[in-house]
Amino acid sequence: MKKKVLMIDDEQAQVTVVRMRLETAGFDVISALDGEEGLRLVAEHRPDVVIVDLMIPKVDGIEFCKTVKNDPKLKHIPVVLFTASACKDLEELCQAYGFSAYLTKPYEADVLVDLVKSMTK
Repeated sequence: MKKKVLMIDDEQAQVTVVRMRLETAGFDVISALDGEEGLRLVAEHRPDVVIVDLMIPKVDGIEFCKTVKNDPKLKHIPVVLFTASACKDLEELCQAYGFSAYLTKPYEADVLVDLVKSMTK
């Protein structure tokens, strides 16, 4: 059975590119364009990993991760922060809010695929 990835980003072009790269690598990908839809999809589909942009509408990436990590049925799901933010404290941010890892934009396709593979073993 293919591993399932939920991609949450408000830029449709970004979602499309990530979807193509991950599907080529053998993953099933579902997507949301805002955090509210993302929360509904994570509860409905229980993906193996979530990739969430920091700055998304309705529920931002931090609130999304906090909500998932506070839900006993969902807290085991790795959440990867996906951001173009130049914040130098990304590791501290990840630890503070429960993200499993982060990936900065722009990114290398191989790094994205390898990161998702490592999260779904």
